[in-house]
Amino acid sequence: GIKALLKPKPLDEIRDPRERFDIVKEVHAACGIKISSPNLENVVPGAPIRVIRNNLEELIEEIKSQTKIDFELDEQGIMIKADTIGSLEALIKESRDKGINIRKAEIGNVSKRDIIEAAATTDPLNKLIFAFNIKILPEAKDELANADTTVFNEDVIYTIMENYDEWIEKKKAEIERERRQEYIHPGMIKFLPEYVFRVSHPAVIGVRVLAGRIKNGTKLMKADGRIIGTIKGMQSENKPVEEAIQGQEVAIS
Repeated sequence: GIKALLKPKPLDEIRDPRERFDIVKEVHAACGIKISSPNLENVVPGAPIRVIRNNLEELIEEIKSQTKIDFELDEQGIMIKADTIGSLEALIKESRDKGINIRKAEIGNVSKRDIIEAAATTDPLNKLIFAFNIKILPEAKDELANADTTVFNEDVIYTIMENYDEWIEKKKAEIERERRQEYIHPGMIKFLPEYVFRVSHPAVIGVRVLAGRIKNGTKLMKADGRIIGTIKGMQSENKPVEEAIQGQEVAIS
């Protein structure tokens, strides 16, 4: 049961931090109060308060109905967490407006289990948690340090959205680069005999890319089909490069 109802003192009396509230027996609308009661750790901010008489089960169902957020989850998507029902609804709406799929949405701090679940998602674009006005628990921070998961933890929804826009653009570009690395890109090079920097262990020579592209790891083949080596590294103007395209001159080893 409720042990005490604490009503904030008027502004001219609230300056003393030792006595910021008056203890009252009852309150009437509209009034902000602080409730002192046991077992409040699982109370959901934004949920209605009801007086229980003899209708406990009926009230439980009523509150469940009133606090239920009416939206459908996706089989694949990101995770959303917030501090209150209203905040969660607002974050869901902003995410939906951007076409973001949502796999899980709930109230509460970010836990270790949340990090593990997000990291286990197969789509790299869904390894993401929106956290609004909540904490990342210590064990979750430890898990996050080594997990392939990103958490945007902010107290402004639009900041989360801005961070997402920047992140998704970079993430898609990163995925595209990785996909390109998987493909075999044929290329044709011409040996530049005037640029032989080292003859062995390893050989370092200058080449011009006549067609296609070359990159680190590309196997070198003569016109008769014989493999003569693999490109271990490339430099252009004394700086390491990952690849070279048609028209470029680089040193390869």
